[in-house]
Amino acid sequence: TTGGGQAVVLPALQDAIDACPATGCYIRLLGGTCDNIVVTDKDVYVAAEAGAAIDPCVAGCSGVDGVSVTEGAGAAEAQLALASLSSVTPLAVSGGSGSFGDGVYCSSAGEPAELWLYSVSLQSSGGAGVSASACTLTLDGSTISGSGGAGVSASACTLTLDGSTISGSGGAGVSAESGSNVTIDRTRVGANDGTGISVTSSTFAITNCVVSGNGSDLGSSVGAGVRINNSPGTSGDFRHNTVAGNGSLDDNEVGIRCVDAPYDLVNSIMWSNAGAEVSGCGLLTGSHVQGDAAAQQCGSGATPSFTADYHLSPGSPCIDDAPGCASLTADIDGDPRPSGPSCDIGADEVVP
Repeated sequence: TTGGGQAVVLPALQDAIDACPATGCYIRLLGGTCDNIVVTDKDVYVAAEAGAAIDPCVAGCSGVDGVSVTEGAGAAEAQLALASLSSVTPLAVSGGSGSFGDGVYCSSAGEPAELWLYSVSLQSSGGAGVSASACTLTLDGSTISGSGGAGVSASACTLTLDGSTISGSGGAGVSAESGSNVTIDRTRVGANDGTGISVTSSTFAITNCVVSGNGSDLGSSVGAGVRINNSPGTSGDFRHNTVAGNGSLDDNEVGIRCVDAPYDLVNSIMWSNAGAEVSGCGLLTGSHVQGDAAAQQCGSGATPSFTADYHLSPGSPCIDDAPGCASLTADIDGDPRPSGPSCDIGADEVVP
């Protein structure tokens, strides 16, 4: 449907995008589409029926992005929203082609282009899963997996991840730099070859997240789970997270490393990471850190007692043991905080 309300039927998604006026249009994707998607200086909303898919399927080329959104200097605003209409089946998007093609690429030379992914499953890009520069980027209920580079790479962006999963990337799970403003809530970042979450010269709020199994081969100077490299005074918020099982013993990596600027890690669990659990981060208010006698909120020497996916097991000593809820009202699964007399420590709130 165009901005004027006229409905047309076209054989391919890119044909429909090309037919959109700059004022914007709504596209209903009914099945699979087999082309690379390019949105330039226009506003496009794509709503996908259950079973619909975007598959670039470009043979014999390298460095082609699966989906790209670009805004030129002084041009009309560029916006793209990809969303699944199904409550159970995400919109499947295959990654970019070749060794360097990103699954989704967003850039802007003027006002920030805007990209939203709602209930999207993006798999197997040669480069980054999602790469953005000077954009507003939102992932809600989406999964990024199998990227050759970072799962999500953002430079000078407003980045929001909510209820999403970033896994199996050849680089960092999430990398944000150059003055980005980062909000990550209720998200799992796991089994990425690089650091799970890397924040450099950027403000951040990381809450209700599980960061696990990242950093298989990094070297000893980085944080395998979370690495924050900011100048003193840069705003940062780290509450109710579980950072566990990251790093390689051979490389003596760190669960969470703060470089230059310390931060208070509130009501969080740092456990079974290779090397040190925490380095350079300052306060550990209400947190439980393996091997740190001053941060044993769940009880001196107590084991958190996790399930296989880092939920708290029934009977965990970390249940109802946080000194406060740190202004959060829900956990990684959307369960209410508190669900008992007090909030639980870490990303999970056990519901009786």
